[in-house]
Amino acid sequence: MRRRRFFSPILSTLSLILLALGAFNAAHAVDVNARIKGIVTDPSGAVVASAKITATNTATGVSSVTTSGSDGSYLFPQLLVGSYSLTATASGFKTFTATGIVLTIDQDYVENITLTVGQASETVSVQASAVEVDTTDMQLSNIVDSEEIVEMPLINRTLTGLELVLPGVQSSSDRFGTYSVSGGQTQQESYLIDGLDINDFALNTPVINPNIDAIDQFNLVDGPLNAEYDRNSGGIVSSTIKHGGNQF
Repeated sequence: MRRRRFFSPILSTLSLILLALGAFNAAHAVDVNARIKGIVTDPSGAVVASAKITATNTATGVSSVTTSGSDGSYLFPQLLVGSYSLTATASGFKTFTATGIVLTIDQDYVENITLTVGQASETVSVQASAVEVDTTDMQLSNIVDSEEIVEMPLINRTLTGLELVLPGVQSSSDRFGTYSVSGGQTQQESYLIDGLDINDFALNTPVINPNIDAIDQFNLVDGPLNAEYDRNSGGIVSSTIKHGGNQF
């Protein structure tokens, strides 16, 4: 008498599920969060270890805390884009405060801290530099924030029109993609929202088109591209959605 195989359909279904999970696991996102880093020193230039540093998002009030290492260095590796204040305290030193730090997409912001000898109840306040020169990345970035986006006279006010306002960008001349950067192929351009690839692989056009009033800022990344942009060699439009704040 032949035995029926009851487990074959179940095993086949499990195999399909595992393959699907593997496909999702293979996908990855580009980092759109920013970072604040630097070195804490005293007036003589000696490093200060175990200093407590706090980064506070001024729109939401959310704070992140870290301490400086034995070499005086500190790092906030994952911060949402936006405006921040920075506070540093250590025994025997005045409280250090830096305001006006504006973080953009995937930015490494360097804020070196010099502590002054005194009581912690005393505060030394500085205004962060409005222009931060990036000495850690070779990429060419073009940041456009939400205020500029609102004021742009865009036809149909769609995501695919944002990059056309920047120098070196031309509208697509074929049915593939929507734009070209510095003469590059339209098939090598890409769109990202909050680090996720939203491109249709066949035509290389975005499959998600959010209202641009919901976009906090976008960055047109032009070569040489970092390894995280491993699928394309042309321009990358990386956008972030507004995260909101404590006030309307």
